[in-house]
Amino acid sequence: MTFDTLTAARELESAKFSREQAEAIAKTVRDGQGELATKADVAALENSTKAGIAALGHSTNANIAALGHSTNANIAALENSMNTSIAALENSMNTSIAALENSTNANTAALEIRLVKWAIGLAFAVAAIVLAGVRLMLDTGA
Repeated sequence: MTFDTLTAARELESAKFSREQAEAIAKTVRDGQGELATKADVAALENSTKAGIAALGHSTNANIAALGHSTNANIAALENSMNTSIAALENSMNTSIAALENSTNANTAALEIRLVKWAIGLAFAVAAIVLAGVRLMLDTGA
């Protein structure tokens, strides 16, 4: 778009601006026109921005998908590690429980033997007391 400074200056003069004022205003508008965006410039910028946003969207979706896959892989690895740890803990607990049962059974058996010995000892003691009582009764003639 070109700016006709002569026409603009004449219109400003007809609006009661002095010739110097009209020429200065027309020159300022013409000099500033190089910095103005045209409709084509705005459309190109809009298209470029839309393309950039679309590319960013695709890139973001790809990054989210990759992050999802990575997260799923990390969760699976963690689950496997936890299952292995739990299995090892179960085995350790089962071994400890079995050892405790064996120890308890051995202690119970030893206690049973001691109790049987005590019972036999008490039976002999009672028998000895009864025999002594019988002998005493026989010796005293009762």
